Amino acid sequence: MMNFASMGGGKLDSKLDFNADSSLESNTDSIDSAQYLDSTSSQKRNSNADSSLESNTDSTPSQTRDSTNHLDSTPNPRKTRKNSFWNYAFYAFILSYCLCIVIYSRYAFNLDDALWWLDIYHNIPITNGINLGIGRFYPLAFSDLNMLMQISHSPYLFFGYHAIITLFIALLFWNFLKNALPNSPFIRFIICFICFLNMGFVTIMVGICYPESPLCFALVLFVFMSYKIYKSENRAIFFILGILAANMAIYLKEPSFLAIGAFGFLNIIYMYASKKINRIYFIYCILLLVSALIFVVIYTLYVMPNVESSYEEVAFNKANLSFYNYAIFLIKGLFNFILNDAFIVILLPFITLCRIYSTIKSKSLDSIAIFWDSLLVGGILYFAVYIKLQLFTSYYLVPIYFIVAGSVVYYLGKYLRYKIAKLIFGFCMILYITNVLPQSIWTFMSLKSQGVAFHQSLDFMAKYISQNSDKTRIYFDGIGRGSGYNDHFWFYFIKYLEEIYNVSNFDVLSKEPNATSLLQSPLHWQNDKNSPFTIHNSTSVSTPKKGDIIILNQNSNKYIDSAYLQNMQEKYELIYKTNVVGLPYISLKMIIKYLMINLGNSPLAKDALSGNSNPFKLPINNYIYKVK
Repeated sequence: MMNFASMGGGKLDSKLDFNADSSLESNTDSIDSAQYLDSTSSQKRNSNADSSLESNTDSTPSQTRDSTNHLDSTPNPRKTRKNSFWNYAFYAFILSYCLCIVIYSRYAFNLDDALWWLDIYHNIPITNGINLGIGRFYPLAFSDLNMLMQISHSPYLFFGYHAIITLFIALLFWNFLKNALPNSPFIRFIICFICFLNMGFVTIMVGICYPESPLCFALVLFVFMSYKIYKSENRAIFFILGILAANMAIYLKEPSFLAIGAFGFLNIIYMYASKKINRIYFIYCILLLVSALIFVVIYTLYVMPNVESSYEEVAFNKANLSFYNYAIFLIKGLFNFILNDAFIVILLPFITLCRIYSTIKSKSLDSIAIFWDSLLVGGILYFAVYIKLQLFTSYYLVPIYFIVAGSVVYYLGKYLRYKIAKLIFGFCMILYITNVLPQSIWTFMSLKSQGVAFHQSLDFMAKYISQNSDKTRIYFDGIGRGSGYNDHFWFYFIKYLEEIYNVSNFDVLSKEPNATSLLQSPLHWQNDKNSPFTIHNSTSVSTPKKGDIIILNQNSNKYIDSAYLQNMQEKYELIYKTNVVGLPYISLKMIIKYLMINLGNSPLAKDALSGNSNPFKLPINNYIYKVK
């Protein structure tokens, strides 16, 4: 038995009892096997308390029990109240979360959301799930959006759908953890809190363009059904749902085939080598492996012959990066991964290495808890794909949380007896509390408030343009052409004014210096001589004239503070300000950026902060000025 408390700064619960076996090499076949008593082995339980707890039979994995739990069946009122409290806390948390997803639904910015919303508005099918030229093949992606747009174009429908997905994920995940950690309601709540208030998860659920949202549902369902079958709850519905969920995941995002294939393969090898074969579970794992191999065959025969360039090359234009800029790109990417997903980037590899070491040291199959170990390997392989491709966007790692959460908590209960494990876990918790949690809250609020501010600005400008016979000339403060600018804002501002608000008597120009790499990395600049908009049909940089409009928002790459706003107020006439509530972007990452900005003229700081000179993401509201 092992009692532990988390370190200072990130305390979990001083009363938690993981009841892990006394040897790192011995395992249980499930987390709950460390928390219940086997009613049929009362005479053996004390004499074998420290022996290996894994004793599978040919037909069913045994549910071993730990002698530390109460033998009588009398309910503990205090324990019952504690369970009820955390159950209610979870339901209150997740229902509030879902409600916040739905409120203030707008066509808004969230990576590719702005583009997808236009497709939805015009009822154009989204087919980005198959792009053979860059090797992309995840054909089930966006099929949900294509079906929903046949019902309505209202953003409330789409965000309501995401709220339902979130609710299903939460209920499945909670019940899986309840099966695996029946006596640890506080830990279950903390795991859910960390997974759901993660910036990546917030991003995919408060947006529509992410196949990771249905993917997380499919993976949670797959893990839960697999656990049920592993525990010999061999109902046909579990078997069918597990296979369907696995295949759904495989065709929603390509790395899933590795996680699911590895899970099936390792379980098959273990059962064969240990001669502990549960026939239903064995067949189930064979079908999982076959599903992964079918994907490999399809990808090899159908996709690979048509690949012209890799996705990461197209997405990030790596071919045009110098060695120095490429190094900066890698350093920034890995640094962001560590700051945003330390549990995956640091804690998961650590636990996996510990498991490998323990298994090699023991030289025994009895040291393997195959269900949890195979999930660990699946999560590591999923993570390795993005390291190999050098894709460092945070939301890519979100599915891994739902693959490995049970395994990580199980082994964390064992390894926290060691100082290095405590230090690593403490470091991850500190990064979560100081960086990920505030980022997640800000991201949630910002995605909602900026969607409202975007449309308030569009509505005002549409009326302003319609009421003026002369062509309205619009500039965006701190947003120019090319890399280093958030040029998506003016790009979609033009499109939404034209296509949704049906106004055309305006021009958009730039007063900011063009990016030095504009021709090599144009981003949203179209370089179209036939475009009616100056910002697209030339590279000219001009000075705003009397009567021109200047729009300032949080996408500006300038350092915005009260002094800057005061200066704008003195130079120009403020004719409109949006009315939204939000927060400055304050987190550990922001503090690091702020310190780097104040390093002065350091070339390294300047390069690392390219396009990040507005660390607080201010102003919260959009300001529309008229040149006097």
